[in-house]
Amino acid sequence: MAKISRLGIPVAVTRTAVTYSAIKVAENTNVTLIGFARGSRFNIYAHPERIINI
Repeated sequence: MAKISRLGIPVAVTRTAVTYSAIKVAENTNVTLIGFARGSRFNIYAHPERIINI
């Protein structure tokens, strides 16, 4: 997460689980963090306001 925030990437998506520390870093660095992304389903762990439901 630290590298992602340093690079200025606004959204991080992973197919697997996210750690508590990744959630905290994402919250503190304004990165939207998405985990368990499979097909059209996913969980948002930080800054969900960037994601629009269609």
